[in-house]
Amino acid sequence: MLVAVEISLALWGIIVCAAMEAVQFFYLMP
Repeated sequence: MLVAVEISLALWGIIVCAAMEAVQFFYLMP
């Protein structure tokens, strides 16, 4: 049970980081 929660949290963190990086990339592009 706890392992699944940790895995889902890790996946969520990766998705959020990737989304923020993509938004920053597109925002900095002219």
